[in-house]
Amino acid sequence: MDERMRQFAENGDINAFYQLIREDVKLLEHIDELPFADTPLHIAASAGRIPFAMEMMGLKPSFARKLNQNGFSPIHLALQNGHIELVRRLLQIDGDLVHVKGRERLTPLHYIVQSGKHHDLLEEFLLICPDSIVDVTGRNETALHIALKYNKLEVFKFLVTWLGVIVYENAKLYQRTVLNWKDDEGNTVLHIAIRVRARLGLIYITQVVRHLLAWGYNFVDVNHKNLKGKTAWDIVQPQVENRENRDILQGQTQVEIRDILQGQPQVKNGEIQNREIRDMLRRASAKSGSSVSTFNRYEKYQMLPESSCFQFLETDFKREIRKLSEERRSMLLVVAVLLVTVSYQAVLSPPGGLWQDDGKCFNTTEVGSSTNGTVHMSSYFPPGRRIPLTNNKTENDPTYLTPFNSTLACEHKAGSAIAFEDGLFQVFLACNAIIFLISNSLIIFLVPNGYMKVLFFALNYLCFSYSYAQLAIAGDPYRAYMAGILTTISALFIFIAQLLSWKQ
Repeated sequence: MDERMRQFAENGDINAFYQLIREDVKLLEHIDELPFADTPLHIAASAGRIPFAMEMMGLKPSFARKLNQNGFSPIHLALQNGHIELVRRLLQIDGDLVHVKGRERLTPLHYIVQSGKHHDLLEEFLLICPDSIVDVTGRNETALHIALKYNKLEVFKFLVTWLGVIVYENAKLYQRTVLNWKDDEGNTVLHIAIRVRARLGLIYITQVVRHLLAWGYNFVDVNHKNLKGKTAWDIVQPQVENRENRDILQGQTQVEIRDILQGQPQVKNGEIQNREIRDMLRRASAKSGSSVSTFNRYEKYQMLPESSCFQFLETDFKREIRKLSEERRSMLLVVAVLLVTVSYQAVLSPPGGLWQDDGKCFNTTEVGSSTNGTVHMSSYFPPGRRIPLTNNKTENDPTYLTPFNSTLACEHKAGSAIAFEDGLFQVFLACNAIIFLISNSLIIFLVPNGYMKVLFFALNYLCFSYSYAQLAIAGDPYRAYMAGILTTISALFIFIAQLLSWKQ
C-alpha cells in the first residue's frame, strides 16, 4: 500500500485521501484484491480515527472482513487498542461483524471473553448478534470454554446466566448446544470447570459448578465423556485430587512445602468444597465413565425392530408435517380450528333442536304381591319403563300393590335432543365425533413443540366437555352409552397424540 495512504489513514485525513483517489481511481480495488492486507480501514481502526473509518466503510465495506498479515480484522484491531466507540460504530453499520473470525478463528466476542476487558461490550455483542454465542475457535472452544481457560469466572457466570434468560427463537437450542459443547479433547465446560479447580481454588470452582447446574437446569449433561472416557464425576474423585496435590508438592521447594503444610486448615476447607462439588454432581445423577453406556446412534438403528404398518404411517405423517411451509401450516390450523368450532357447536345445537322443558312426569315403581302379609315378587319393571302408581287398592283385596322403590320419570327432559332416539341422529353424532377427533389431533401436530403445547391440556378438557355435552343431550345415560364411550376414547386419543407430538 502507498505509504502516503498509510499516513493519511493514521492521521484520519479524509481530504488528503481523496487526493490520492484522484491520482488512482482504482486504488482501493487494488488493495481489495489482496487476500491479506493492512487496508486503510485497518490502519484507521488501530489509530481510532472514527470519521475516516466510517468513510472507508461507505466506500469499501469488504475491508471490514479482510484480515491483515497478522490475522486480524479492523474490529479486532479496534478492540486490541481500546477504541470502544469505533467498535460500536462499526457494528451499527454491520452487526454481523461480531461473527468475523481472525487469528485462531477468534471472534470479537471471544477476544472480549479472553481479555476480560470491556465487559460493557459483552452484552451489546450478544444483543446485536445472539448467534455469536455458538461460534467456536480453531480449538473447537466456545466462549464459555475460553472464560474458564483464562480464569474469567465472572464472565463465565454472565454467559451462563444470559443463556438461561434469553427468549430468542433458538434460545433453547443455544443453551443445550453451548453448555454441552465439546472441545478438541472432548471436554465440556463442566469438565473444564472441575479440571481447573486446583489452579483457581475449590471455593471459586464450587460457585462456578453450582451456578452452571442451577442455570443449566436439565440442559447440562453431567455424564458426557471426554476423549479419555472420563466424565465430570471421574475428574472430581478424591484420588484424582490427591494425585494432583502430590504432583504439586513434588515441584515445590522445602520452604514452599512447609508453607503448604502450615495451611492445613485450607486443605480441610478444600476437602469440604471438593465434597460439595461431588454432592452437587450426585444430585444431578452424575456417573463415572465406566458406568455410562457407550450406546451410539449406529447401535440405535441396529436395534430397531422391523418396520410395521403403524410405524410407516407415523413416519410418513411426521415427514409431511415437517415439510409444510409456515403459510400452509397456518392455513391448516385455521381450517382445523373452524372444524373444531363447528363440530362442538353441532352438539350444543343438534339437528331437530332440544327440549325446552320437562315433559309429563309419572311416579314409577317396582312392585310385588302381598298375601297374608308376605311380600312376593310378582313382576319386575326394568329401569326406564314408566307406569302410573295405582290408587284403587283396598284392605279387602286379596292382592294389592306395595311400592318399595318409587321414582319420578318424565316423558322427556329439558336440554335433551328431540331426535336422539332416531337412528340417523346416532350416525350424525358418530360422524361429528370423528370430525372433532381428527381436527383436535391435527392442531396438536401442527403447532410447533415447546411450552405452548401446555395449552393442549385445554384441548383435553374440551374433549371431555364435548363428551358430557353428548351425555346431556341424550337425557338418559343408558341411551347415551355408546356416545359416551366414543367421545371418551376421542379425548384419550388426543392426549396420546399430544404425547407423541412432543417426540417429533
